[in-house]
Amino acid sequence: MLTFFPKGYVSGFQFDPNTNNGFILNIDSDYARVNSYAQLNYNTSFGDFNFKSSLRYLFEDFEGSFKTAQSSNFLTEGVTNLQQGTENISINSAEFQEKTQNVFLSADFDWKEKLIIGGLVRSDRSSLFGEDNRNQIFYRGLFCLSFRRGY
Repeated sequence: MLTFFPKGYVSGFQFDPNTNNGFILNIDSDYARVNSYAQLNYNTSFGDFNFKSSLRYLFEDFEGSFKTAQSSNFLTEGVTNLQQGTENISINSAEFQEKTQNVFLSADFDWKEKLIIGGLVRSDRSSLFGEDNRNQIFYRGLFCLSFRRGY
């Protein structure tokens, strides 16, 4: 978006400081986002035993950019840059970049739903962790022995 009102132009019968004293506004924004994942499941049973597993890959990519400029009250006619403003000059800028790759591996094993053993391993690669700490591995384990009546 570019807004420009040149100095010296009169709009209508009344004086308008927005169009007669000058103003420049320039906004430039870029954004992109990609999220995708793939998952593979394997489940099987043999006798009283059950096995369930899952492998999942997750990818996220976000980029962003935001710039803005503002000016007011032109010095001279016909010059259309930000330095032309004499007061109320405002400049902003921002940039974002985030990339994430995750891998999840989970497995559960049970016998007659009385004995359950499971686990999860997750590998995270993210630009948000900091330059020296981009890769992290997280895990959890499960052991359960159930004593129910009726078995």
